[in-house]
Amino acid sequence: MGSTCRQAWKANFTLDCPFHPFYTYGSVRKSKVVSHINIPTSTKCYFDWCDENFVVPNELAFKKDICKKAFKRVGVTVGVLAKQNTHLLEALKEEIMSIGNT
Repeated sequence: MGSTCRQAWKANFTLDCPFHPFYTYGSVRKSKVVSHINIPTSTKCYFDWCDENFVVPNELAFKKDICKKAFKRVGVTVGVLAKQNTHLLEALKEEIMSIGNT
């Protein structure tokens, strides 16, 4: 079994790229919804990376990437939600979607 195009694409990013699965955000805060999860304070690192690499920025894509990483840390595979986790994950998603660019 091979990896998907998305996995192969992400595997080519260096650790200093916010899209890398193991990227460490410079400025984080504890989530108000899930206390053992840290989320970035802004999407600025994504915008900076895009500027440096001549990529057109897409803030929604940045926040989706943050959601995927946060959901993975919670222990949920994106797309496979238990009924008891749905409310919690929706609240976490709303919190992440409210992150600004500064």
